Amino acid sequence: MSAVRVIARQMLFGPVTMAAGDRQRLVPVPVIRGPARGLRFRLDLLKGGENAYWLGRYDAAVLRILARVCKAGWTVWDVGAGIGFYSAFFARTVGASGRVVAFEPHAGNLERTKTNVALNRFRNVTFMGVAVGAPSGTVDFLLSGDTTSHLSGAYVGSTAPAAGAERGRRMSVQCISPDEALDRCKLPPPDLVKMDIEGAEADALRHCGWLAERTRPVILLELHNPECDAEAWRFARRFGYAITATATGRIIQNRADVTGTVLLAPNP
Repeated sequence: MSAVRVIARQMLFGPVTMAAGDRQRLVPVPVIRGPARGLRFRLDLLKGGENAYWLGRYDAAVLRILARVCKAGWTVWDVGAGIGFYSAFFARTVGASGRVVAFEPHAGNLERTKTNVALNRFRNVTFMGVAVGAPSGTVDFLLSGDTTSHLSGAYVGSTAPAAGAERGRRMSVQCISPDEALDRCKLPPPDLVKMDIEGAEADALRHCGWLAERTRPVILLELHNPECDAEAWRFARRFGYAITATATGRIIQNRADVTGTVLLAPNP
């Protein structure tokens, strides 16, 4: 079935890509439905995952929640910006009086984020070419051909890889903690933090205490492994946050139910 889909995409979008695509075969298209409808992105239409942005399928349920939570004038940190889909969505949602800070260590992805923000003529986005996790200074970043690039030691799945099993091209990147971003980098305090960092969420949350106590932002977390699940639960208990499962909209009461994408909101 996957081979059939690839062939179908080639037939449908190959001519469009040839006619309108740039050197990276990226085509400027508007999102056609869903919460991000009307936003424009340069996408690889021959790549199945990127079609989800264009068709409005990508994280549509999560975006609907964020559209209700996020307010005009807010400051949002988009931690793990990828190609800038969330960054553009937040930039439109918070409006000209709000601010977005996009954190992305992958140079290619960061460049695409800048391009997609500019394509929508947003002027309220600041770009940070750094990883977010532990306050480590410089760390290895393992590159892959898609958005699963990750910090060395982070992982996606139920089991950590064996020591020495990591493979792939490495590059050295700067890594800062959320607390350092607030203190040392002097970034504007966030009202909302979206965090999708391919298994490094546990390290980031362990170094997020000052931010949690000082600014108490709403936090959207995409959790990628059991260590991150456990750390999200500990963080919520320690700093007085309620955890909501985005898939069901229900408050999570048990540690075992913390997984997937969750919304952490500070208790009154």
